[in-house]
Amino acid sequence: MLGYGARRRGIAGSLAGHDKPWWHLLPFLCLTLLLLALPLHALFAFGQRAAAALPKIRNWANDHSWWVSEAVILIFVAIVVSDLLK
Repeated sequence: MLGYGARRRGIAGSLAGHDKPWWHLLPFLCLTLLLLALPLHALFAFGQRAAAALPKIRNWANDHSWWVSEAVILIFVAIVVSDLLK
């Protein structure tokens, strides 16, 4: 599995290879930050209900991590295939 730095370099390298400016990374960065902040946003929006639900969600994700990993891999495969077909 690639580390965070390797993925970031891969995205930047892809943009450089397609002659795109650096600021085209901003949507990816914003989406990443939004996904990372979802638990905090849920706590602010739903309070105690979110505090009770978040451990259950974490336990579900731990129990089903294999499926989650496979879904992420399929997303990246789809991105690479679509890029190769261009």
